[in-house]
Amino acid sequence: MESTITVVIPTLERSELYRALESVRAQTLPCHEVLVIVDKPEVSPDTRRFLRENERAISTGGGRGGAVARNIGLAHATGQYVAFLDDDDWWEPEKIESQVDACNRTGATVSWTATRFHQDSKVRIIPRRPYQGGEFVGDYLVARPGIRHGDGYIQSSSLLIDRQLATKVQWDESLKKHQDWDFVIRLVDVECSRFTYVPLPLVNVQQASENSVSASRKWAASAHFLLKFDARWGQRAKADFVLTQIVRSSLAAGDIEGLRSAVRLHPRALPNFGAILVAGMGMFEFFKLQTARWQRRSEKSRDAS
Repeated sequence: MESTITVVIPTLERSELYRALESVRAQTLPCHEVLVIVDKPEVSPDTRRFLRENERAISTGGGRGGAVARNIGLAHATGQYVAFLDDDDWWEPEKIESQVDACNRTGATVSWTATRFHQDSKVRIIPRRPYQGGEFVGDYLVARPGIRHGDGYIQSSSLLIDRQLATKVQWDESLKKHQDWDFVIRLVDVECSRFTYVPLPLVNVQQASENSVSASRKWAASAHFLLKFDARWGQRAKADFVLTQIVRSSLAAGDIEGLRSAVRLHPRALPNFGAILVAGMGMFEFFKLQTARWQRRSEKSRDAS
């Protein structure tokens, strides 16, 4: 019997959504159901007009976040497998067929693929080191031996999961950051889960915009995630996470409380050198933010005069 696939696309109806949908339509193994979960009070007429017969848009009511949107998709899914696709990512045509074949061949319930990571005009293939088991997958995901991320990498748009398993695990709606990492950790933890890696770069991910680091208290969300698995982290991986996620965002925001939290959470282990360099980038981001604010104030003063 042919496998059936439900695709869940959480979205704020950015223009990139249409590219994501076209990449689903181009799959060599057709997806029988596509659920576009719009995190707004209602679905726009433009989105509804673009959808085809097997594609359905569902509103979350607005402002619920990605984890809630994905769980709503899971609740409505009917396929044997569910695949998640962020609205600014897109797939290669063989993505779903390659993963279903790998699951059928190995008996796996979870599959992920390599990724093409687009950064300006350059493209890198990640991860540099695929996850093979035998280590805590959280350490694999957060360790930062190099300044560029991607040594360990599993992202939501690369996943294909047995629907019953995905429904059992669910996305943690309490997390404001690191939802992908949390979901993968708990997927691998399930006793009956079996995973397989497809080493082909079948997912395309665009680097976040330069304005993605803001002055909000993002470090608190990272601390929440860290403490959720506190007893399981390897000491070096934990040190890397504190530096790259909590120290960097605290420096970027000029948040002293975040830096104090980082001191409390740091395991007093030697981090990777790459993590130290990434943390230092927070100072550059802070000065860049302050310079932009100063320029805006100067422009307003000139306009007023």
